[in-house]
Amino acid sequence: MHPNPRKIIPVLLLVVLAGAVWWYFGSERVQTNTDKISASGTIEATQVSLASEMGGKVVEILANKGDKVLPGQVLIRFEDALLQAQLGQAQATLAQAQANYDLVAAGLPPEQREVASVAAELELINAQQALEELFEKTELIAAQAYQAVVKAEQAVEDAQEYLDNLQSPAPRVHIDQAKATVLLSKIRLDDARKDYEPYENKPESNKIRAAFFSEFVEAETIYDGAVRRLNNLLGNAAELDIAEAEAGLELAKANLDEAEREYAQVKDRPDPDDLILAETRLAMAQANLAAAQADPSPEQLAAARSQIAVAQAALEVIQAQIDKLALVAPIDGIVLSRSVEPGEVVVPGSPMMTLARLDDLTITVYVSEDRYGAINLGQDAQMVVDSFPGETFNATVVRIADQAEFTPRNVQTEEGRRTTVFAVELSVENPNGKLKPGMPADVTLGD
Repeated sequence: MHPNPRKIIPVLLLVVLAGAVWWYFGSERVQTNTDKISASGTIEATQVSLASEMGGKVVEILANKGDKVLPGQVLIRFEDALLQAQLGQAQATLAQAQANYDLVAAGLPPEQREVASVAAELELINAQQALEELFEKTELIAAQAYQAVVKAEQAVEDAQEYLDNLQSPAPRVHIDQAKATVLLSKIRLDDARKDYEPYENKPESNKIRAAFFSEFVEAETIYDGAVRRLNNLLGNAAELDIAEAEAGLELAKANLDEAEREYAQVKDRPDPDDLILAETRLAMAQANLAAAQADPSPEQLAAARSQIAVAQAALEVIQAQIDKLALVAPIDGIVLSRSVEPGEVVVPGSPMMTLARLDDLTITVYVSEDRYGAINLGQDAQMVVDSFPGETFNATVVRIADQAEFTPRNVQTEEGRRTTVFAVELSVENPNGKLKPGMPADVTLGD
């Protein structure tokens, strides 16, 4: 019995079709494994947070957010009037020490020696008085430092009370007062709006319009503040208000710690730098008197030289302190943010400005586990950003994470392993400074 051709032909077609499907998907899977790897991320930059070693009152800010700065460029200056006065005194002391050495080395005739002796005695008296006055001022300085501690403690109590009011309803009397304030401020705002509306379309140079507009803005600000205070007293404070209150409390505590530290330093003794200057001046006055009353000797010349060295060292100490009152840029970069304004007083170590290096950019992308083995350290990549369509930037793989992310701890299935991703960090070339931190970018790896 011969097979029916009509039955054989469909079977052969099914076999051929199955083979074609197997070949297509098999070759497609290989092709997928050799495709380029594409991923997205955000450009980042090395950031440097700047703080002052000395602290003090900010008198000048020379760089703003977005400005480019160079290494050594002065960014912020602090008030240095006191140190400048001390510097002048130290310079005068050094000049006196040099003059004394010249006199000792040259020797003096009797009449000039008498004049020099009188001048040295007068300087000795002045130096002794200056040292005594320094110790007398210690008590006053300690009292002022103690007042600063008391003020800082009150600020902490006020900040804590404000935070407590935000987190829980206030007494009824406070709420009633706040409601009355809201009502009165609303009436004032309505009156200010009525006064301003007839002049709203007048030119900005119109003086009457400007006056009414100023009153309207002020009334609106007062009303918004009254409403915010009422909400806070009712326990309806926004999360942002609570966060700001918590930050204010932490700052007040930091200021209290600094005030207590300052008080501990000055309550029992004078300022170390002032004491060194006063004692140095007294020692030099004593040496000058001895030199004026005696013939020069090798020992006197050595003492005179040592006076110069001591005066020079004191001068350098003050100059170093003055140099620290200017915050300078340590790198070539761009200003990302600043947190101080002229007139503010900052404590040592307070962050004031953040810089970023535009020549040291990186981007971190995430690659699935099944493509992890296709990436190597030092591998080149191409990157594009929306800001410069059609332009490609070069990048290089500098770090490949050793641990997966964004996945459950135990993944047993093949499908689950494909959802596992690894972080890949690339160094980005930015020769013309076009790329900026925060830009989203697309990265392509592979040949």
